[in-house]
Amino acid sequence: VRTGTLVKKYADLLRAEGFDVIEAGQREPGTDHAVGVVISHLIKWLANPADDYSRGVLEMSPLMAGLEKYGEHWGTRWDRVLRTIQKTGYARFVSTLVEPEWGRVARYGRRRAEDLIASLAEFDGTGEACPRAAADWVRDLKVNSSPGVAAIQVMTIHKSKGLGFDVVM
Repeated sequence: VRTGTLVKKYADLLRAEGFDVIEAGQREPGTDHAVGVVISHLIKWLANPADDYSRGVLEMSPLMAGLEKYGEHWGTRWDRVLRTIQKTGYARFVSTLVEPEWGRVARYGRRRAEDLIASLAEFDGTGEACPRAAADWVRDLKVNSSPGVAAIQVMTIHKSKGLGFDVVM
């Protein structure tokens, strides 16, 4: 396609029809699917408990049931979640929180959650525990995608120069 905006538009249309789509050779799991967006807002909220928008996203998400186990009030939840993360790490905490929802999450959403959990495991390995650093890590996450057997790659004409494909539309 001609522009990056059209890449996103056509990729979203194809995903809605159930196709496995890669945008411009990369994916941004924290922004390109609802599951990733919720996990991203969870980490943003941990970095800034006064972030009302992220808290609102969490309140409307299926993860809220898991967060309620950490206390009745947001301040208590935040404190207890951070203590849990200090013991187990971000990846294990998020994995445990998302696990009850696996049965309701489509393959594409699962892949986004798995991308974020794997990235958070890498972050845990750095020894950094600061929620703000974790939020920056997730915000900047881009995963290079090699196409699968049946994956559709949507990219700009400029990005496709010099690449060889069996089929181009």
